[in-house]
Amino acid sequence: MLHLPKTMPGPEAELQAEKLKASGTYRIDSVLHQLKNDFHNKCYLCEDSPQSVNVEHFIPHKKNLDLKFSWSNLFWACAHCNNIKGGSFDGILNCINDTDIEGKLEYVFSSFPSEDVRINDLQGTAESELTAKLLLNIYNGTTTLKKIESNGLRKNIARQLLELNLYVLDFEDAEEDPAMRRHLGEVIKSKVRNNAKFASFSRAHLRRFPLTLQKLRSEIDEFPL
Repeated sequence: MLHLPKTMPGPEAELQAEKLKASGTYRIDSVLHQLKNDFHNKCYLCEDSPQSVNVEHFIPHKKNLDLKFSWSNLFWACAHCNNIKGGSFDGILNCINDTDIEGKLEYVFSSFPSEDVRINDLQGTAESELTAKLLLNIYNGTTTLKKIESNGLRKNIARQLLELNLYVLDFEDAEEDPAMRRHLGEVIKSKVRNNAKFASFSRAHLRRFPLTLQKLRSEIDEFPL
């Protein structure tokens, strides 16, 4: 999970107008387009591009109209993650407000999809502990159906990390080709920026190899990690 600040105030006025209607909806065009843009079309929990988009209420509204139509309470999520989160994980870390969220959780994955993901809680607070538990359920599954979905998710993450490794290898091999190195440097940066799919995994993966990370930082301009 990464810090993903939302546009503020966003379409708050349109939402408040919808709240006053008998059949008002928060799924209006301005909300959907702005959420998709602010969250880089990534589910804020699993960091994949949603196949089935859900507009999630970060704090369950439970028929509270203020929460139901609050712009700051609407998040871009996928059906897999929203279904697992449900109303059982109220009080997790808030990625739109917490600028240090990346330093509170450590993502560990072997890059083989049959292996489980590990999420280490680095802070030890109730929020970070609950968030780590939720992410473990998301990436490893709970029921048989969710485990099947999670396996597909881990395969996508494994491919992402494999691509990152290959780009880094090609970057090191291209020492005699400055143009190619610049191109590969831009590609590697695109894999670890906050807007990239599974960026938490890619960034955590590189941190486990300090010599490689140091080399990338020193040889790629404005490396975002």
